[in-house]
Amino acid sequence: MDANIVSCVFSVGAYLYFFCGFVSYFFWFAAPELIDHLPPSLIEGINFLAPSNFYGEPATDTSSAIVTDIALMLLFIVPHTILANNMIGTKDCLPPCLERPFFVAQAQLMLHIQMMYWKPFGVTLYDVRGTQLGSALLALSSVGFGFILTSSFALDHFHLFGLTQGFGVDINKKVGLTPSDQSEGGVSTRWHYSIVAHPIMTGFLMECWACPHMTSSRLLFNLISTMYCVGGVIMFEEGKLEAHLGKEYDDYLHTVPRFCPFTSPAKSMKKGKSA
Repeated sequence: MDANIVSCVFSVGAYLYFFCGFVSYFFWFAAPELIDHLPPSLIEGINFLAPSNFYGEPATDTSSAIVTDIALMLLFIVPHTILANNMIGTKDCLPPCLERPFFVAQAQLMLHIQMMYWKPFGVTLYDVRGTQLGSALLALSSVGFGFILTSSFALDHFHLFGLTQGFGVDINKKVGLTPSDQSEGGVSTRWHYSIVAHPIMTGFLMECWACPHMTSSRLLFNLISTMYCVGGVIMFEEGKLEAHLGKEYDDYLHTVPRFCPFTSPAKSMKKGKSA
């Protein structure tokens, strides 16, 4: 089979797998109470990708459940960090047309495994489902979900998820989503990126913490996810982007906050801490 056909098919498969998993992930941990209101065919699909219940019966062996859940989170975090930062030279192992689709597919596979084997544990810390506050938190979590998805289009959705590489075509440009004033490979400052420097992380943190039903296992999930998001951005992502984009990105970080709108710009925060 022609290599171009292989890369096209693989990139589309990886994209569809990730997108279906992304939707399932939202219903699995952010809004499981909404699943029963979905069409039966969608419920079956979500149950296939997310067969465990994030808020199910707590495990009797709490210690074992904690170890299992931490291991499941590390199963995503470790390879994601290694591959995202090319720590094992994946660029030398895979052709460019397959590198990003492979990254997308493995990320979703790790999330799939997490959804399959997650073990609830502990007690309910609070539960405001069915109240106005609970509805507001669920709405905010849904906004976070939408913020993640739309942020990818503010950047380059098709390149981010490997379709551009798989097809060897700048799909973003073909469909007219590339800003006319953005240089090739330059810093994106439009839409969400004019508000915060890392809007995908902002959306995920909203999805995490705008939670109507907080349990011990959900708190563990939130804390580890938050540490990974914040630590990964500060320790890896910003440095990598500064090295790649140079002064343009450094100047950009002086104009917007990292995650939370209406706070100090990322660079001024960093300098403030080192002073």
